[in-house]
Amino acid sequence: MAELTQARNTPERMGNIFGFPVKGGVVLYQGGIAAIDADGFAVPASPAADLVAVGRIERTVDNSAGTDGAVYVEAKSGIFGLANDLTNPVTQAHVGREVRLLDDQTVTSAATGDAKGICVAVEKDYVWTQVGL
Repeated sequence: MAELTQARNTPERMGNIFGFPVKGGVVLYQGGIAAIDADGFAVPASPAADLVAVGRIERTVDNSAGTDGAVYVEAKSGIFGLANDLTNPVTQAHVGREVRLLDDQTVTSAATGDAKGICVAVEKDYVWTQVGL
């Protein structure tokens, strides 16, 4: 397609909640962070390779007895208060930088895994982390 030569009404999708097919044998819990695996299926965020964090799980979805894609999960992108890793904590020095997801509710400063977000603020109880596409 060539570049524009006149104004265009580019479609926009309002909102930041998207549905993703869930990996078979997986339970995704409300409030956790969902990631997409290399095959495009939603799994709980973890330090596994080839994961992309997509957002906070809006409702618990149980696909423990299902096949890949049998159900969908809604995940919301945004800034969320996540737990801080006690072994490799995120500090004030990480604000504005990438942090990794240690699991579906914890961020770490360790360079492990591919699921990540951006540290927005570090407080006593939370690491405020931007997560999502």
